[in-house]
Amino acid sequence: MTAPDPDSGLREVLSSLEMIPLPMIRVVVFSVVALALAGSALAQRAEVIDGIAAIVNNDVVTISQVRELIGARERSLREMYRGQELEDKIKEMRLSAINDLVDRQLILQEFKKLQEKGAAIPESR
Repeated sequence: MTAPDPDSGLREVLSSLEMIPLPMIRVVVFSVVALALAGSALAQRAEVIDGIAAIVNNDVVTISQVRELIGARERSLREMYRGQELEDKIKEMRLSAINDLVDRQLILQEFKKLQEKGAAIPESR
């Protein structure tokens, strides 16, 4: 008897995401992020090193990518705001960053599809 493949469930979930329309992916991503941010008060006690911020078809946007995108701006916000206003500003900025990264990933995926069909990039001048 062989042991079950621990990655089979993940593969099944990722393959089923390919059939989900883009607006639905955005809703799911927004919902996941909203839930994650709602628990930020609890998460402040235990720092997450890295994890999944969003799944875009078969590609993953990581928390570290979000942090890299907003690092300097978040530090500036921490100097300007305090309390609930700071939390609200950071949540807003993180959601915006995730949306930007999802959009970038979708553009890259579409570009790859076009390349596979033989599209070429014109040389820059």
